[in-house]
Amino acid sequence: MSIKKKSWICILTASLLFFSSIAYNADKKSGVASVEPANAQSLERSMIVEVATFKLKAGVTPDEFYPVDQAVESQHVSQQPGFISRESAVSDDNEWLAIVHWRSIEDAEASMESFPSAPATAEFMSKLEADTMSMTRYTSYSQQDILQLESEESP
Repeated sequence: MSIKKKSWICILTASLLFFSSIAYNADKKSGVASVEPANAQSLERSMIVEVATFKLKAGVTPDEFYPVDQAVESQHVSQQPGFISRESAVSDDNEWLAIVHWRSIEDAEASMESFPSAPATAEFMSKLEADTMSMTRYTSYSQQDILQLESEESP
C-alpha cells in the first residue's frame, strides 16, 4: 500500500472517530442546529491533574528525598479534601515530577493554600530549589477519569 493511500486511510479513520463522538441536535422551531460532544453530560464531570516539577538542592540525593516526598503525600496531600491520587518520579538529571489528581479546581487550590503552613511540608520545601519549581494544572476529560470519579461517589 502506498504512503498516500495509508495517509488517506488514517485521515478517514480519524474523521469517522471524530464524527462518531459528536451528536447533531436541531431545534425544530428555530431550525438552528448545533453540534456537541455525544458525552456532553460527562464533560461536566472532570478532574484536575496538577503537574509540578522541581530540582533538589545541591547535595540532596534522591534516596534522601524520597522518604520526605512520601511523608508529604501521606501526612498532608492525601489528607486534603478532593484528593484522588499522587505519584512522583525523578529524572536522570535529578529533576522531580509530582502528579496529583484532584476532584475539582477548588480542591487543588485549597490544598495549595494550606501547603506552606502544613507541618509535613517544611522539610520537603527545605530540600528543593524553590526557584526551579513549576506547577501547571490541567482539566482532564478522560472518560476513564470520569468513570473513576463516578465509581468513587457511588455507595
